[in-house]
Amino acid sequence: YAAGRLANNLINKENTDKLKNPSLTDTEAIELASLIEDLQDEIIVDYYRYKGALIKLKKCREQLLLHNKNYSAALENKDSLDVTITSSQWEEGLIEEYKLKQEVKKYHLALTRLAGKKTVDNLNLAQYDLTFQNVNRNDLNYQKRMLNVSTEGEAK
Repeated sequence: YAAGRLANNLINKENTDKLKNPSLTDTEAIELASLIEDLQDEIIVDYYRYKGALIKLKKCREQLLLHNKNYSAALENKDSLDVTITSSQWEEGLIEEYKLKQEVKKYHLALTRLAGKKTVDNLNLAQYDLTFQNVNRNDLNYQKRMLNVSTEGEAK
């Protein structure tokens, strides 16, 4: 027990001495400063990308509300052409919303990686629920890559 403690003290003393007396050359200090500056620039760029993606997502959701309102009006008026057009706009909006959610997630993760979760959570930005509606995770099977489709009257 005492020998292990003595060895641990010697190892820690050696490491402590190295940390107390860092021997950075001028070139290493310049390179380190450059790396820090690059990381700061990357954090700033990721922040503005994240903020821009959130703004695009907000506008997309506003458009989805408008398309939903138009679709409801078309259903009430029983105008089949209007129903077709507005449902198409609604579906295109859902696809766009999905893409924007993925973009927001990507920039959120990049910013979290560089700045930390606590910092990103404290940002004064809109918070969105980025889960997908009407999708049950238990129904997803990522192993299955093929759908078995059978047709009646198929030759055997």
